[in-house]
Amino acid sequence: MREQTPSLAAEMETVKETYAAINRNDIPAFVKHFDPQMRASPP
Repeated sequence: MREQTPSLAAEMETVKETYAAINRNDIPAFVKHFDPQMRASPP
């Protein structure tokens, strides 16, 4: 497997942290990785 670039490694860590937060049902930790300007709209 090829060595990851620093940018890719950081992005992978973010993805892992986000999924870990979902698994803990930790919504604040989950949404901290989203853009602060994001707005939720129910379906």
